[in-house]
Amino acid sequence: MKIVFITGKLAERALRETLGAMEAEFDYEVAVLKITVAALMTTPFILRSLPAPDCDLLMIPGLCRVEPEALEQSLGVKVEKGPKDLRDLPYYFGVEKKREGYGGKSMTPPACRSM
Repeated sequence: MKIVFITGKLAERALRETLGAMEAEFDYEVAVLKITVAALMTTPFILRSLPAPDCDLLMIPGLCRVEPEALEQSLGVKVEKGPKDLRDLPYYFGVEKKREGYGGKSMTPPACRSM
């Protein structure tokens, strides 16, 4: 199975690192479109910018507001939205991995930690 992950310039490095660390049992390609933030992509933009994908599955970012069905009809390829945070891709594909470097600070206010 070959999966093409589309992304923008800002997330390219993190996506490549996440996919590389997964050691997944599928082939993949990262297609970086000419947009900084992938979540701002639209269906017409993707159709104009993406060369005809040679894959079994096209993954769009989870925060992208594009409906997968619209792309499927135009491209003739199965399209899925990934997780909202690309660091969750290993969980999405069943290749669990701890979120290393996710941040050392707790988001829980100090008053709530003792509850």
